[in-house]
Amino acid sequence: MLLILFGAIFALVGLQAPWAEPFVELLAAFKNADLKAVVTDASFVWTFGALLFFIWLLGLVLHSVNTFIVRFFEGYGTLNPLQCFRWLERGRLRRTNAYVEKYKASARANETREFTLEQKKSYYRRRLEQATRFPEEPYLMPTRFGNTVRAFEDYPRLMYGLEGTTGWYRLLAVVPKDYLMFISTARAQVDLCLNMALVLWICIVEYFVLCGMAFSDTFRLYPSPWLIVGLILWAWVAIKSASAAAAVWGEWVKGAFDVYLQDLRTKLAFDRFESADVERTLWVGFSQAITYRSPKKLPHRSQAAERAEENVQQAGKSGFLTALVRRVFGEKT
Repeated sequence: MLLILFGAIFALVGLQAPWAEPFVELLAAFKNADLKAVVTDASFVWTFGALLFFIWLLGLVLHSVNTFIVRFFEGYGTLNPLQCFRWLERGRLRRTNAYVEKYKASARANETREFTLEQKKSYYRRRLEQATRFPEEPYLMPTRFGNTVRAFEDYPRLMYGLEGTTGWYRLLAVVPKDYLMFISTARAQVDLCLNMALVLWICIVEYFVLCGMAFSDTFRLYPSPWLIVGLILWAWVAIKSASAAAAVWGEWVKGAFDVYLQDLRTKLAFDRFESADVERTLWVGFSQAITYRSPKKLPHRSQAAERAEENVQQAGKSGFLTALVRRVFGEKT
C-alpha cells in the first residue's frame, strides 16, 4: 500500500514530464470513452511496467537506507540542512524551561496561592513537553522529531544511569518477543511517516525543476499552483505525524527499561542493592564498560554466580581429565 502511494505521488508530479504522455492519454480516455484502446497500446504497457518496477525499486531503496533517513530527520550531520533550525528548538526549550521555573518560583513564594485550572493545565502541559519532547540542553537536536527521539534515548540514563543506545542492545536479550512486536509496530509508523515526508520533499524539488523547464516545447502540461501547495502541506503533516509517532514509540521503549531492566541485572548476575544510588552506580559502571570496552569498570558479579562459574570450570577440568584417562588406559579404568 505504501509503495502504491509513493507511486501515485510521483505519477501526479510527473504528469508534467514527457515520459508521462501515456498516462495523460489514459486520463483523456476516461472522458472520451476510449479506455480500451489506450490501455492496450504498447507504449502505455511499457511505461506502466516501468513505473511498477520503479515503485518496487523505490521501496527497496527506502528500506535499505532507513537508518540514514531517520538520522537525517533527527538532524545529525554537520552538513545537514536541518541544522539551521537548531536555534528554533533551542528557543522552544528555553521558553518551556522558563515557564516551568516561573510557575515553581511563584508556588514557592506563596504556598497558599491558588492557581486557576487553566494555569495548572498549562504548567502540566509544559512539564509533559519538557519530559517527552526535549532532552537536556547539551544534547539538543535541531528538529522536533530529533528531540523527541533523543528524549526517550536519554530516559534510561537519567532514571537508572544506563546509557540508552548501548544498553538497549543488551536489554533486547531479556525483552519478550510479544513486547518487541509492539515496539516494532510503533517504529513502523515512524518509518512510514518519514519515508512519506522524504518522497514528498523529493516531489517538491521535482516540481520546481519542472517549473524551470516549463518554458520549453517538450512539455504538454504546465505546473499547477495547487499541486505544490498540496505537496508542502502533505509534507508538513507527515513530519508532524512522525514526531507524534516517535513519542508513542518512545513510551514503549521507556516501558521496556522500566519493566525488564531488573531481568537484565539478573541475567548479568550482578548484585542486588537496596539503595537506588548504589544501583545507579552499578549501571553507570556497566555503561562505561560496554561503551569504552573497559573491563575494570564492570560491576562485581554476585557471589552465587562466581561460585557457579567456578563449579562449571572445575567440572570441565574434571571431565577433561576423565576423558583423557579413559582414552589412554581404556574404558575399564
